[in-house]
Amino acid sequence: MAFSLAMMLFTLRTRRPLAAAQLSAMAQSVGYLLAASGPPLFGVLYDASGQFTAPLGMLLVVCAAMMVFGLGAARNQYVEED
Repeated sequence: MAFSLAMMLFTLRTRRPLAAAQLSAMAQSVGYLLAASGPPLFGVLYDASGQFTAPLGMLLVVCAAMMVFGLGAARNQYVEED
């Protein structure tokens, strides 16, 4: 759900197709790099603690961060200048 919402916000927060493509490229580059670090970090936390408490806590923190960034991205304004 978060992925499809992010894809929609690229077009809703820009006025021109080129700006939407540029925003999408930047955000997806950063997003995929961050997302790629999730599974190894989950495994490291599990190996270090021997339980799923720490990795699941990490997922809660990530969900909270997604909520904060999502609320910021959903503001009714454009990311490009007039």
